[in-house]
Amino acid sequence: MKVCVLYEDQLASGSAIQNYGPHKLLLECLFDRADVKAKFPELYLLQKQVEARPCKGNANVLKHLKNRLDAFNDSRLVPVICLDLDRANTLLQVSKTSCKVQTKQAFWQAIGKPETGAFVLLDRNLEDLLHIAQDNGANFSEEQLSSATDDKNLHDRDSLLLKASKLPSLGKALTSDIPPQLRNSRYVSFRRLVEKTAALALLD
Repeated sequence: MKVCVLYEDQLASGSAIQNYGPHKLLLECLFDRADVKAKFPELYLLQKQVEARPCKGNANVLKHLKNRLDAFNDSRLVPVICLDLDRANTLLQVSKTSCKVQTKQAFWQAIGKPETGAFVLLDRNLEDLLHIAQDNGANFSEEQLSSATDDKNLHDRDSLLLKASKLPSLGKALTSDIPPQLRNSRYVSFRRLVEKTAALALLD
C-alpha cells in the first residue's frame, strides 16, 4: 500500500524533497527491517512506496488532510500523520495531561471524516533524533547540534540527519527490541513512526 507521511516539520528553503532529513532517516530505518527489505529489495522501490510531504506546522497538516482526504482515498494513498505532541494539543485545544488517544480523536473530529491511516505524536522530535544518532556513533559537534536545534537551521538539520541515516547501528537501535531502561525515552516515539509506516507499506 502506498504511504504518504505528512510531517509537521518544513522543508529547507531551496532544498529538494529527496534531501529532507527526517524522511531520509525514516526510509533508512524502514530499509533496515528484514520484512520491509524482503518486499522492497532496493531502497528506490521503498522510496516510491513511502513519500514525504512536509507541511510546515501542525495546523497545515490538518488543513492539507482536510482538503485532500478524498483525493488520498481515490488514489489509494494512505496518510501517516506525524505531529509535534505539545503543539498538536495546543492546536486541538486538548489538555497537555490528556492521553494521546484523546489527541488523535480530537484531530479526526477536526477533519470531520472517518479515521484512516496512522497517527503518530512525536515528542521533541528533532532533538531526540539527533541525540539517538549521537548514542549510536555519530560525531556531531556542539556547534552543529546547536545550529540544527537551537537556531533551527534546516539545512544543518538535513545534513546531520543524512549523516545519521548512514550509521549502521542506528536502524537497529530504532527497530529492534528497546532495552527496559530506554522504553520511556526518546527512542519510543520515532520507533512508533517506523513501525506504523512499515505496517502500512507492507499491506497489499
